[in-house]
Amino acid sequence: MIVYGTRATVRPGQPLAQACPACSRSELQTFRVFDYFHVYYVPTFPLGSQAGVECTSCLHTTVGADVPEELTAPVSQAAQEAGRPRWHWAGTLLIALLISWLSIDGARENEANLARLASPVVGDLYVIDLRGEAEGIDPDMPFVVSRVEQVGEAEVTVRLGTWVYDTRWDAQKAVIRGHLKKQDYWAGPDWSFGREQLLSLEKQNKLKVARRAEEDAA
Repeated sequence: MIVYGTRATVRPGQPLAQACPACSRSELQTFRVFDYFHVYYVPTFPLGSQAGVECTSCLHTTVGADVPEELTAPVSQAAQEAGRPRWHWAGTLLIALLISWLSIDGARENEANLARLASPVVGDLYVIDLRGEAEGIDPDMPFVVSRVEQVGEAEVTVRLGTWVYDTRWDAQKAVIRGHLKKQDYWAGPDWSFGREQLLSLEKQNKLKVARRAEEDAA
């Protein structure tokens, strides 16, 4: 369950030398209420704010539209110095940092993927999107795991697995969970790709290295 909602922070403004509408004493303290949206109680981004005033004698308090009309302008001006807490942007900053980290990590992974494809070895596992690459492919189940069988100077031969998947992640999970060890999994046909074709498929996001052969050996 995701816990989210709005909360508020109250920051004091300047004292106001005007009569309290409740007790007529001139002991008013202004403030500003800053609303913010939170997820799991972590401030995510700021919302609006309202000026308010409290009598320090009788504690009569009004906020926003409830402030008497004759006090609206002076209360708003006196509460201007109450600045919004910087930590109201904490969640926004964390999200920005996460996006930056994912972008950097994704770029590094893409570079590593290209390096692996540039130097394939027997036993490497690829996840391939066969849409547009072969006839008779079910567009709803286009992903297949393949295993490098032979590496030549110009071509790489892979054997296709017999199981097909609807998403790349499902194919990757099959590798992680050891489904490739099942009987007849590797009964599919062999395909040959030029080395440049492998790189081209990766750039089109149609081929990803699922596992290096040395990872299996480890």
